[in-house]
Amino acid sequence: MRDDITACSATLSRPLCIQTASAFFPEASDITAFQVGSQTDTFHERYISVCAKSLVIATGCIERPLLFADNDRPGIMQTACAHRLARTYGLLAGEQAVFGIGDV
Repeated sequence: MRDDITACSATLSRPLCIQTASAFFPEASDITAFQVGSQTDTFHERYISVCAKSLVIATGCIERPLLFADNDRPGIMQTACAHRLARTYGLLAGEQAVFGIGDV
């Protein structure tokens, strides 16, 4: 995923800030962000003030297993597990699948 983000950010005209905490206040016209530098950055920490026409906030997600009878039987797995199986080992989790993601 990090490679995908790096490839995408290379096409942007502005830098992409990942792993950056931010705060948005509707009464203000900008977004305040706080970023901690890595070992390769020239800064230790910095505040960033952003005034943008649009904003994309990707908050992430923690997959929660669906609760139903016998959900621990062989062949029943979370979507992230099936994805990891396919990406790491090139294996499909099965020939047919039923997906349940998040609160859907």
